Amino acid sequence: MESKKHLNYYIILGVILALLSYPFIWLVHNYTVQSIGAGVSSLLFVTWAIVHHINEGRVRKTVIGEYILLGVVIFFVVFAILTAL
Repeated sequence: MESKKHLNYYIILGVILALLSYPFIWLVHNYTVQSIGAGVSSLLFVTWAIVHHINEGRVRKTVIGEYILLGVVIFFVVFAILTAL
């Protein structure tokens, strides 16, 4: 039962990220929209991670900090790639 709960969380994350991949696929030459999409994707990933850990009762400052740092790093990597094109 516990693994099904985890599967539901990851399905939700996959659907969110799949929907937010729209700016990268269909708006290839609009770097502003792609940058906004990358920022929204990172923000939703961090939000999802925090909610996931709150629901499991394993939320700590270090976990929140780790996900925030990961979201920021991923956003800046995507942003740097987009500006280099």
